[in-house]
Amino acid sequence: MIGGTLIVFGSVLLGPPMPMAPGGASLPNEPTPEIAVEAAEAPEVPTVEAPRPTVDQLAKGQAYRPLLGDRTTVSFHTEAPMGSFEGHTGEVLGFLIVERGCLRTDWAPETDDTGTPRGVLLAGAFSVPVISIDTGMAQRNAHMASTEWMNAQAEPAIVFELAAFEQPRKIRQEAGVTTFEGALVGDFVMHGKRKPMRIEHATVAMMPESESSTMYGPGDLLMIRCSYALKLADFGLDHPLIGRSVGKSVQIEQAILMTSAPVDALPAKEPTALETPPQTGERMDPKHITPQH
Repeated sequence: MIGGTLIVFGSVLLGPPMPMAPGGASLPNEPTPEIAVEAAEAPEVPTVEAPRPTVDQLAKGQAYRPLLGDRTTVSFHTEAPMGSFEGHTGEVLGFLIVERGCLRTDWAPETDDTGTPRGVLLAGAFSVPVISIDTGMAQRNAHMASTEWMNAQAEPAIVFELAAFEQPRKIRQEAGVTTFEGALVGDFVMHGKRKPMRIEHATVAMMPESESSTMYGPGDLLMIRCSYALKLADFGLDHPLIGRSVGKSVQIEQAILMTSAPVDALPAKEPTALETPPQTGERMDPKHITPQH
């Protein structure tokens, strides 16, 4: 989902939209002739493994991993002339490598050979299982994972591989939380297609471990947030409904809460069934991660 993440950081996808009656009323049980299909079943898909840092990456800084729960969300929205819909998931796997010492008051980012400031986030990768994405309609979820759309059997995950966090700058330091803003630079991989991506105005809020931080999770904490758009054609998606009932692009918003605690210290999470919506919860703004007294 984390985008450069993410990020993904990160991410989304589609399937046929919920049927609509004249005037815009939803018809959840009666598809229109245009998209009438037999009930789709969830495809058997490979298990998605969490991306892991290499030995070289671990040597560069501190590793952080996502905390799965209601503060980690990836959501998308798409609009088209004949309808709109959205989806979400809380199942984000992966890691970030964070520069040690970036919370010092005298910290300044190093520059690469082009003079571009890089720092705070040194590397990372995020993966979102396609079948974890819920659109609020089980049949549409199954269609989204089918070979007509995301082909989850062959490409079970949406991935963002982070290469750099460019032009980082501190924008806030208060209540024990330091917030940076910059551009996530990396590769986004979806539907078997890889595309370079730059996500502007991403924020990274960091909170060292303390008595008050434990309400959010163990270890030092990091919240990464960003929003961006994806063009479906860039990832080989050319279904006839695109541009009519499904938008040509999707708008994505994501918030990923991460911890420096070892992965073995994190609570286990039950697998997300296709027909079971993942936890949603509130969207977390970095400035709201404040100690409680």
